[in-house]
Amino acid sequence: MKIAILCPDFPPDHTGLADHTATLAEHLVAHAEVTVITSQRGVRDEATGAVRVWRQVSQWGGRGGRTVGRLLLQLQPDWLIVQYVPHMYGRGGINLMLPLLLLWWRQRGGHILLLIHELYLPWSLRPKRILAAMIQRLMLALSVAAARRVGVSTDVWRQRLERVFPFWRSRFHHLPTPSNVPVAHLTEAEKATVRKQLGLTWDELVLGFFGTLHDSKLMDYVLESLRAVEADGQRARLLCIGPTSQELAQAVNGVSHAPEERIVCTGYVDARCVSQYLSVTDIFLLPLIDGVSSRRSSLMAALSHRLPVVATIGEGTDHLLHESAAFARSPVEEQSAFLENVCALAADEARRRQLAEAGARLYQDQFSWPVVAARLLSLLESKDRP
Repeated sequence: MKIAILCPDFPPDHTGLADHTATLAEHLVAHAEVTVITSQRGVRDEATGAVRVWRQVSQWGGRGGRTVGRLLLQLQPDWLIVQYVPHMYGRGGINLMLPLLLLWWRQRGGHILLLIHELYLPWSLRPKRILAAMIQRLMLALSVAAARRVGVSTDVWRQRLERVFPFWRSRFHHLPTPSNVPVAHLTEAEKATVRKQLGLTWDELVLGFFGTLHDSKLMDYVLESLRAVEADGQRARLLCIGPTSQELAQAVNGVSHAPEERIVCTGYVDARCVSQYLSVTDIFLLPLIDGVSSRRSSLMAALSHRLPVVATIGEGTDHLLHESAAFARSPVEEQSAFLENVCALAADEARRRQLAEAGARLYQDQFSWPVVAARLLSLLESKDRP
């Protein structure tokens, strides 16, 4: 089988989508000949192991569409996998070239698996946002029309798309987003060394946060968690993996909820360092405005590293996670309940171990790369047309 993966980002780009594409390619290459078609970024075409990377798309407008079309005609893949994140393909997330390219490829008999990581902009009262939201909905509809299979990163979104497109119902399948951070299995001595490098003492409880400071992250919950644990009389530090101190200050509008000396911000670090830092985290914090879901790779990283997780649940939370006992959960709007969960875990080491083991089992059974890659391959190998 020959597979082409279309994605604007690929390492050395430092994005979650780039890491996801690289890891997906690595898991597929044992079963197929895999080529990634991506942006130029000033880097030449290359072979990363058995994966061929074509960096030939200079921009993702009409010219880029012609480039991708030429490469597809040359490669003639059995399947084209499209990483669908609208804002990655054009300024403001508007680019009708992409769905038109996909429709052209389907017309030529090509098979497309659309992997949806984002849907579209929410409606807004601002005229420009209204127009962008309309166009993104059109982009999604045309892309779904072109696809033979559609993998959706959350089950909530899958159900929504089935209601919107009932005549294409059988095309939609739930494909979660696994962790892009390989686990570095550290000894206790190695963990002590990492803590020392970060300036963390042996008697401090480490509250961890990992990821970008997007508007969907309730950072005031994170900072208040540190204050609440220390108010209970326990020494604690907050370890923010990914953001810089300046980015954190901007995210909370310069309002400090906790002493700066109690917060360690690492800035961007590679996957190995991320794993090391997660390994010295005692409690992982993930308060999200729409609730935790199976598209959140930060959740998957925490679960795969056997960390007890405190998270919010909301309208975006998958049913499996909504009912799960593998992490401490509270409704999005109830900050007090979130803080109570954090403080309760901070005082109960046995409960932390219990949640960590339950979370690791949930990840291995439902969300790990071998599980998701096997589901994806079964979709490609199915001969039934929807």
